[in-house]
Amino acid sequence: KTVSLLKAEPNGAPYGVQIFGEVPEIMGEAAAAIEAYPFDFLDINMGCPVPKVANSGDGSGLMRDPDKAVRVLEAVVRGAGCPVTVKFRLGWDKGSINCVELSQALEAVGVAAIAVHGRTRSQQYAGTDKDRQQQAFSSIVHAPPAFPRWGAQQGYPGGNFRRGLPVQISMMMGRIM
Repeated sequence: KTVSLLKAEPNGAPYGVQIFGEVPEIMGEAAAAIEAYPFDFLDINMGCPVPKVANSGDGSGLMRDPDKAVRVLEAVVRGAGCPVTVKFRLGWDKGSINCVELSQALEAVGVAAIAVHGRTRSQQYAGTDKDRQQQAFSSIVHAPPAFPRWGAQQGYPGGNFRRGLPVQISMMMGRIM
C-alpha cells in the first residue's frame, strides 16, 4: 500500500515526497529506495505532533534528541539521489526551543532547505509566540533557506516581522493522499 502512494503526477512544478522515521539506517534505505521514483526532493517530517507519532520518537519526537535527528538526516542525505528538506517545530515545548541549533547542524550534513512550523510540539496546532518565532528565525543566518510555516488561519505575517529578516519567507504546501 505504501508504494502505491508514491505515484508521481508531475505537472512541471517541483514535486516531492515526505517521509518520517527515527531509525537512521531505515531512513537511509527508504531515501535510497525513493530514488527510483521521479521526485525532485525528499522531505523529512520532524514536525508531526500527533502523540502516536511523536511519543514513539518520530515526527516532532526527534526534536527531543537532536543528535539522533542529525544522524537520521545524515543517513537520508547520503541515501537520497535528490535534495533533502526537513520540516520541524521551534522545539518540543517552550522550555526546549532548539530549532536554531538543529538547523545549523542539519545544514552541516547537507540538508537543502528547512521549513519551521512556528509552534512547539506541545502547542500542537494552536497558539503562537511571534516574539520567540522572530528570534528563532532571525538567528538562522548560516543555515540553508528556511521557510517559516504559518497556520492557515493566521494568514501571511507581513508587517509582523521586522525588515531585514535573514530568511526567505516562502510557502510549503502539501497534499494528503
